[in-house]
Amino acid sequence: MIDDILANTATRNRLLHHKILVDSNYGSMLQSFVTEGEKLIADLNRRSND
Repeated sequence: MIDDILANTATRNRLLHHKILVDSNYGSMLQSFVTEGEKLIADLNRRSND
C-alpha cells in the first residue's frame, strides 16, 4: 500500500482529498461541540441559581 501511495499520483490525490474533507468536517464538529457546550454550561448555571 505504501508503494502505491508513493508511486501513484491518483492514490496520493485521493488520500489528500479525503484528509481535507475529514479535517474540515472535524473542525466544524469541534466548533459545534464548543458552542453547544457553552449553551449547556450557561443553562446549568442558570438552573443552579434558581
